Amino acid sequence: MKISAVVKPRVSLWAKTFLILPALILTGCSKPIELSWKYASESASFSSPAVIEDLIVFGTASGEVHGVNKNTGGYRWKFQTRKEVTSGPATKDNQIFFGSTNHTFYALDTLGRQVWKHTTRGRIKGDPVVDGDKVIFGSYDKHVYAVDTETHALRWVFPDNVPHNGLMTQNGKVMTGPSDTAMPKGDAAEAAREQQFWPQNGFAYPKPLITSTGLVLIGSLDGYLYALEKETGKLAWRWASKGAASGFGITSSVLEAKGVLYFGANDGHVYALRLKDQKVLWSFKSEGEINSSPVLGSDDTLYVGSRDKRFYAINTQTGEPRWSFEAKGPILSIPTLYKNLVIFGGGEGDHHVYALNKKSGKMFWKFETGNRVDADPLIDDDMLYIASGDRYLYAFKINETP
Repeated sequence: MKISAVVKPRVSLWAKTFLILPALILTGCSKPIELSWKYASESASFSSPAVIEDLIVFGTASGEVHGVNKNTGGYRWKFQTRKEVTSGPATKDNQIFFGSTNHTFYALDTLGRQVWKHTTRGRIKGDPVVDGDKVIFGSYDKHVYAVDTETHALRWVFPDNVPHNGLMTQNGKVMTGPSDTAMPKGDAAEAAREQQFWPQNGFAYPKPLITSTGLVLIGSLDGYLYALEKETGKLAWRWASKGAASGFGITSSVLEAKGVLYFGANDGHVYALRLKDQKVLWSFKSEGEINSSPVLGSDDTLYVGSRDKRFYAINTQTGEPRWSFEAKGPILSIPTLYKNLVIFGGGEGDHHVYALNKKSGKMFWKFETGNRVDADPLIDDDMLYIASGDRYLYAFKINETP
């Protein structure tokens, strides 16, 4: 029988990290999933964490991005943007990329120092994606941007002939002059045609997807899914959801598997769309908006949460649910898979982190935080990291699975 020692955690002035140590508990075995540490960020967090080297990096509602030791939860640094950071960071080499609701997109190094920034005309809430030597992200200003990660230059912006930062961009080139500078007369007809397909609302939370065919896919608040050529930003096609005509947007990120696109929409549907011709193979209707994004299991099961407070496992061959799990609040968190588990957070009114048996939907474990958990969970080896609106980042050790 093992008796664990009482250890008084050292709490520095800068790092309010709480190591979770058993206090004279007599135990013969550990819990299947147990709390290792929690880090106090002093502000609510709905940003999904990212790992780079030995750091966990995430944003907060107060505009700070924190760098935390992933093994101990110890404070390393924080970077202040002064506006909410919902965007989950992306990483490449020794750079950390994220957007802020202050309209600015940032690149930091692993010491938390700014390397470069790019200013847009709207809030940036979605997660970016790195594609080779460029990072791509959407903004509430109705644009999608691609910035060179090395030179920091704007590679392209979609649409490419509307005002941007007080200038005009046309065919990837920056034009001087007033923001109402006209297109050359010879291009007027083509410009008018293209304008019919410009986004009518912003790009909110979706993370762009780079497809196997070289397209960038991202949904808009206007209810359309946009497909752009990843090297130029030129529009390849757009597709209207059932809710587009009624103003229901697409805030779910797209998943590609075997030539099929899977994503949710604010009209309550989960869609399966064939990539080559945009044919709808099936759609599943929940009773609430699908703000979460799907993940795919090895047995052709799609996992996704809904604002109807249910978490669904959907057969990708038929579009019918295999099972559903009822939570106590909306589910915005994007799930992650670990062995036989599917893990996600519960939103307003729920506040739990859940781990379900992915085959049956039966609850294997849950942990209650002090506020809603809209952030996405992150798995790194056998560690689970997730942020909560209760101002903590949590780290759990997964000891066993069903």
